[in-house]
Amino acid sequence: MGIYEEINANRWRSSCLVLIFFCLVIFLGLGLGAVYGNEYFGIILAIIVGVIYFLISYYRGSSFILAMSKAKEAAKPEYTHLINTVEGLAIAAGLPKLPKVYVIDDSALNAFATGRNPEHAAITVTTGLLKKMNRLELEGVLAHEMSHIKNHDIRVMMLASVLVGVTVLLSDFLLRSFLWGGKQGRR
Repeated sequence: MGIYEEINANRWRSSCLVLIFFCLVIFLGLGLGAVYGNEYFGIILAIIVGVIYFLISYYRGSSFILAMSKAKEAAKPEYTHLINTVEGLAIAAGLPKLPKVYVIDDSALNAFATGRNPEHAAITVTTGLLKKMNRLELEGVLAHEMSHIKNHDIRVMMLASVLVGVTVLLSDFLLRSFLWGGKQGRR
């Protein structure tokens, strides 16, 4: 399968993931509405919460991921080689925009790519990876992460994590409603 088929497959997977998510949200809303005695209320509430959560996560999801991992944007002169390597690989991959580069102060050997599309992508590496790997090994790891950006894998991964998060949020709300009696309200 060529790169364009991979990109189309990932777009299809993203669409299917969103469709399945909205079906699950409606199902959870139906359950929530049953607890409170009005199914329409539950469905509408679940759809509103789901859409808001989805939009915030879609447009700000990578910022949340970078903040949770305590990633700091790489700056020259300290990370000149890292930034130059990412720029060279991005140009070679034909990306429309250079991804932002971040570093996490951690001894673990790790790297990841995040974002919603190649125009809004970021590559993050740990300081442990930078210390342990030579130039060629580091370039290989960064090229691997660049392939996730080029193939739109980052959108599928981000959507999956976001949609799991909203499902857990709604499920927890539904569970607490069952535990505390819904509209009857036990003390």
